[in-house]
Amino acid sequence: MRSKMFSLIAGGLVFAALGSSSSSHVRGGLFAMGIGDFGGPFAPFVSLTACSKDETAAPKAEPIVLGATAPLTGAQQSLGPSVQQMLQLAVAQINARGGVLGRELRIDVRDDGSDPAITTGVAQDLLTKANAVALVGPSTSSEALAVLDLFRDAKRPMVSPLALSPELTTREPARERFFFRTESSALFQARAMAKFLRAPSAAATTKDGGAADADTSEDASRDAGTDTQAPRACNKLAIFHFDDLSGVGTPVSTELASKFTSTGGSVVLDVKVDPNAKSYRDAIAQLVASDAECQVLLMLSTQGALFLREFREVTATDATRDWASFVTMGSISFYTAGFIAAGRADPTNSALPTAAEGIYGTALDLAPDKPSYWALNNLYQTQFPSEGGASAPAATSVYDAVLLVALAIEQAQSTDGVMIRDALFDVSKVGKSFGPLDYAEAVAAIRRGEDIDYQGASGDCDFDDRGDVLQDEIVWKVQGGAFQTEMKLSAADLQ
Repeated sequence: MRSKMFSLIAGGLVFAALGSSSSSHVRGGLFAMGIGDFGGPFAPFVSLTACSKDETAAPKAEPIVLGATAPLTGAQQSLGPSVQQMLQLAVAQINARGGVLGRELRIDVRDDGSDPAITTGVAQDLLTKANAVALVGPSTSSEALAVLDLFRDAKRPMVSPLALSPELTTREPARERFFFRTESSALFQARAMAKFLRAPSAAATTKDGGAADADTSEDASRDAGTDTQAPRACNKLAIFHFDDLSGVGTPVSTELASKFTSTGGSVVLDVKVDPNAKSYRDAIAQLVASDAECQVLLMLSTQGALFLREFREVTATDATRDWASFVTMGSISFYTAGFIAAGRADPTNSALPTAAEGIYGTALDLAPDKPSYWALNNLYQTQFPSEGGASAPAATSVYDAVLLVALAIEQAQSTDGVMIRDALFDVSKVGKSFGPLDYAEAVAAIRRGEDIDYQGASGDCDFDDRGDVLQDEIVWKVQGGAFQTEMKLSAADLQ
């Protein structure tokens, strides 16, 4: 296989770009960190050096390779750009401040295609060929479950910023595990949904400004803090979900049903839907024939947008009830600008109405009103001004995952996977607090023998013995073609 190697240096940051025409599951090799990604604000700091056989230089330590996957294609591809940007930003910050163990951190980013089969091949390659010391990813729970045993057998940690399945909490034993995540289990999403549907009146007015949009774009700008009419409490629920163990699968629908019925509501319809379906009209026909007052769509954004477009078409000609007051809630996967666009007949025409208009949903509050978030937000807006000055995307949890792995390597003073695993618990809680832009200060404290507590941009990032974190939830609504925060629910209230 013929390939080309380039070195890209940005403030001490080195990325490798391997191009191969025979690669089907890796878009351009180390795709996300390719040379083309460092135009714009990074350009003043970039130099390209051509390596030749005649070149002589003083020997230096090999870079430490961190593997990463991003949903650059597939069902979650609307998240891809923000994931890619946060990976760039995190590694640039680390290398500009001395790297890891005095060595450059090289990130090997692969497109996981939002697909377990692709991710499995990618993971094997990262472990055996790239010799990655850890992985940041994957982008869905199905992918994480598919590669969990690979990383456990290799004794290398995997820190996912996007995989939310409850199954990932229990699949490995406490402490003696290699899976961690920087976003809360989807069980909290289910509890937030049930709480809102049964008692939504608290969402009538929100004055605290809410959380940032999950993905920033022209048609997904924040409009939090606006008075809105709260929906009436729902007594009869229809649930549509995937028949799997993912963050939108059966365990989450089961938790939702349990919490909804525990307060006097009833689940009148529970439908397992096919993620590969070309149409959901049969499922919608079951809904129309039921007496459901609200519905929850536990799907990924691509399927959710298709369902809603067909739902709007069907109910537009159905006079059996007032569909205008019917409440729809979507999963956290819907919380992207791509979902709003996909709800239009022509996604490229922002002047068209979107089928997502008026629906509610839940998401993790990855933009808490605290200094650690705003510090990263300000840096992000400086480095990526094309985002239009809106708030940082939900990929703040990606940035936190990279920083935690780097700090754990420093804490372990080793690239041994077991030692990094153990150190992840240590650097995430109990000690002197350091924020997302305090990498150099945190490393200095570690080298002085001090305990540190990384306080992430997305939340406290305190790993419990199961590698889980706790985060607050928000309830959002699509209004005027944009996401609006309706209310916040604390993690303590959802435990």
